[in-house]
Amino acid sequence: MFKHLKGMLTSSSSINACDSSIYLLGVVLLLFICIFHVISTPHQRSSTVSRLIQQQLEEHHQLKLCRPRTSMAFAEVGYSVVLKGGITTAKEKGVLHGIRGSARPGVLLAMMGPSGSGKTTLLSLLGGRLTGNIIQGSVTYNDEPYDKSFKCRIGFVTQDDVLFTHLTVKETLTYAALLRLPRTMTRQQKEERALSAICWGWRSKKKIEYYNTSKKNPFDSRKLM
Repeated sequence: MFKHLKGMLTSSSSINACDSSIYLLGVVLLLFICIFHVISTPHQRSSTVSRLIQQQLEEHHQLKLCRPRTSMAFAEVGYSVVLKGGITTAKEKGVLHGIRGSARPGVLLAMMGPSGSGKTTLLSLLGGRLTGNIIQGSVTYNDEPYDKSFKCRIGFVTQDDVLFTHLTVKETLTYAALLRLPRTMTRQQKEERALSAICWGWRSKKKIEYYNTSKKNPFDSRKLM
């Protein structure tokens, strides 16, 4: 009988030891899983962000490839103006003579020369802004002659100061709207038209005024508007 009880106690202790080992092994595995999750989460997030950035770059690259690219070439370009010396006499004066060159997409082309050498005249001619007088040579865009449809794809910034430095953008556009828009429009409609021209509107103006009064170091919202 004692031997039987002793065997039962021995087997019971071995079972308890086995259960403890299994429990301990489960705890260790659980801790390992938690630690692995904590360590791997930032890496996974970083990988996800990198993958999204790479995807955005590829989409941007595809858009750049799909965007039409324009190349320009000009050869033997000449430009002359007719100076009237009297009632019946006229004299032709050449401004540009036999100029050739090309502008490729993604390549910066600089035109340098002293004042009065014809840089602005050449740029105006290439941009299709000169009419009349005498124009010689050929100007092609994508191996095609200049057409009015190309005008929307050509940006031209003049060297003249067309804005008054002592006026804000809003004031300049408002004065232009008051002077040039038809009299059938009210003053308020003209002012709203001037604001809509710079894509702001009255709500944006209120946001600027609120931002101006809510900051510790307020800036002059008049400089923006």
